[in-house]
Order: sequence, then C-alpha cells, then structure tokens
Amino acid sequence: MLNLLPITEKKFLRQEQQKRLFAILCFELFIFLVCVLLVMSAIAFFVLGEVASENYLSQQVQSENGSSEFMNFKYIILDYNKKMALVDSFYTNQANLSGAIDVLLSVKRPEGLYFNKLSLQANQQTGKTEIIVSGVSDDREGLLTFKNNIEAERKMQNINFSPESWISQKNINFNLTLDIKTP
Repeated sequence: MLNLLPITEKKFLRQEQQKRLFAILCFELFIFLVCVLLVMSAIAFFVLGEVASENYLSQQVQSENGSSEFMNFKYIILDYNKKMALVDSFYTNQANLSGAIDVLLSVKRPEGLYFNKLSLQANQQTGKTEIIVSGVSDDREGLLTFKNNIEAERKMQNINFSPESWISQKNINFNLTLDIKTP
C-alpha cells in the first residue's frame, strides 16, 4: 500500500495517534489509581470497623472489671495467692521430722518402757533434729538396755539421759535428749 499523503499530514496524523495513545494510557492509569483507592478505602473501613468493635468490647470488659463483684473476686484471689505462697514456703522449708521419729521408734525398746512426751526441733543448717523424750521404765535394767540400743544406732548422736533417770530402781521417770541426722 502506498501512502500518498503529504509529509505534514503524516506528521499531524502521527501526533494525533500519539495523543490518543497518551490519552488512553492516562485514562488507564486513572482507572487503576481509582481502583487502588477504592480497595484501600475498603480496607480502611474494614480496619476502622474492627477497631471500633474492639474498642467497644474493651470498654465493656473494663466496665465489668470495675464492678464491685469483680473487685471482690480479685481481692479473694489475691488473698488465696498470699496464703498459697505461705503454704508453699512452709512445705519447702519443713524438716523431715517423720524420718527422725521413724529412726527413734526403730530402736528396740524393752517391755515396760513407754514414752510419755516427745518433742522435736529441726535445725536446717546442721541437718539434725534434736529430740527430747520423757518416759517411764519399770526397772533400771530395761532403761539400761534401751540406752545401749540407742547408742548402737549410728544415726543418733549426743545421747544424754538426765541424772535423775538413774536414781530409782523401779518405776523410773526418765528424760533423754539426742540428735538425729535427717536426710
């Protein structure tokens, strides 16, 4: 095909074609920007709606938390937490007194020897338990046998009978102090 138009006409048609292409590109860019703006505004409205609903819920929770019933529960829970801390410290710092009693009661006692009082004092630093025993023995031989049995036990140390324990021959009231190593 032959183009018989003059050069000025050709230039003018090319310029018109470029102007139309530029206008179409500008229009497409404008449509693209409008679509992006609409999507962004939809996202913004969604986020604003979520924020408003979260604000409403947080205000509702704050108003419920400020009620006197909730505050009462809060103070009750705080009080229980303090008590539980005391109980926990008691159990973690408590000595093994039952082990000391078990060692003392494992010593063979002759017939006619009975305990009246038993006092235990645990010492956390030394790991020993001081035991004070008061009791009654029918005769001195039974008390002497008990003394020998206690001295044979390795876990018991510092065994001391009161001097009054050895005065009588029969119906003896004795007092004994000793230390037991607790695990």
